Amino acid sequence: MVYQKAVENKKKFVIWGCGNYLNLVIDRLSPDIDILFACDNNDKKWGLTITERKIKCVSPDQLRQLEDIVVLIAVQDKHAIREIEEELEGLHIPYCHINEAVKAYRTIYENAQIEKYESTMGRLREPEGRDLLKCFISVSVPVQACQLKCTYCYIGQTGGFENIDVVLPSAEFIRKALSRKRLGGTALINFCGAGETLLCRELFHIVQELLEEGHYISIITNALLSGEIDRYLRLSIELRKRLFFKCSFHYRQLKERNLLEAYSRNVNQIWKSGASISVELVPEDELVPQIPEISKFCMEHFGALPHITVARDESQTEMPIITEYDEEEYKNIWGQFMSPMFELKMNQMKKRTEYCTAGKNTFLFSLESGRISPCPGEKDYFNIYEDISQNIPYREIGFACSSPYCRNAHAYLALGIVKKVNCGTYLQVRDRLTGKGENWVNPEMATIFAQRICDNQEGDCENSEQANSFFSG
Repeated sequence: MVYQKAVENKKKFVIWGCGNYLNLVIDRLSPDIDILFACDNNDKKWGLTITERKIKCVSPDQLRQLEDIVVLIAVQDKHAIREIEEELEGLHIPYCHINEAVKAYRTIYENAQIEKYESTMGRLREPEGRDLLKCFISVSVPVQACQLKCTYCYIGQTGGFENIDVVLPSAEFIRKALSRKRLGGTALINFCGAGETLLCRELFHIVQELLEEGHYISIITNALLSGEIDRYLRLSIELRKRLFFKCSFHYRQLKERNLLEAYSRNVNQIWKSGASISVELVPEDELVPQIPEISKFCMEHFGALPHITVARDESQTEMPIITEYDEEEYKNIWGQFMSPMFELKMNQMKKRTEYCTAGKNTFLFSLESGRISPCPGEKDYFNIYEDISQNIPYREIGFACSSPYCRNAHAYLALGIVKKVNCGTYLQVRDRLTGKGENWVNPEMATIFAQRICDNQEGDCENSEQANSFFSG
């Protein structure tokens, strides 16, 4: 490895790239390595002192004046990486990606953090009420690749489906960062990749650790990766009962690729294993003529009609629905599936003005960086990886929501994130009763899905509106 040899030979380092990725990983580099400066092709950054290590950014031309150095490339875009590599090769300067340095220091960094956790959080009493839902966490999984590449996918809207190289913390470290002691109780944790979630190979061990911690886990997937699904289904039945797969049903794409039977087989395998499922169709205008055959397929293979979500154009501030139909026509067409999820989403397409506890009772969490924010569209406010022995300083949105409507209303409102809004339960949004009288959601998971988080934190929710919100101040 280039990095390890450079450390052994006491080489000096220069970082190429002064953007967001450097800020993300700078704290995960060994404090003992000698970094001379950083450089960037953006001349507006030259002369600036960047990151908490106060590294100066200069022009890449200054590399020509140095000898016996190694460059750490702190860029994620593959095309940009290749251009930097070609330039360094022309200068005969050895290089590696900064992720090599992150991986080399990860074990040392995490062991020190875990030791500190055990001496503080580890000595606390375990929170009571393991089946009492205290928090809903939406986890962003750093994977963009996907087999289907649907046109309505927000990744296709904003960039592409090419995966990027990331270094995730270990599963043990993530478990400590999201421990029941640190969160104050049990969480429902939802994992969603920008692409296909299960393409993140590290995810299985992370999910296993969090299940063993006592949390309930939801995974959004297209249910096509049979090998990965099998790994989860080999978990003990006690863990599988707290595992839920939201199986996105991309009917047109599956039919075009002759994958409908494979999808159905995997979904039913999950369900028969004791885990819970929900089949969720993304409505496309192109599917309207096929609604009868979609309904027939679902009744025959899943025993019930699918739930219906709402596809939105997230490249626009207003996030309009992706359809050529007017709103009333759209409601009538997709209302045929009698999906409580669809009804809730369509009925909540309006600006919310009530006090919202997002930021505390729910938050969005980047699995890669550790940064948390109240919900999509709001700024992040804390990194739960920086010191896992700290309490999380929750900051509620309050009355300061900036979104045109609650884009995750089917989860946030149904799970009781806004106390004054009662629109049914998350169980109604996710479950179906089959013609044989069976439920998609098993009893263990149903107990969690039926709860309202504000009801479980009555004192906190009552006092929230009397306090000034961080986001409104």
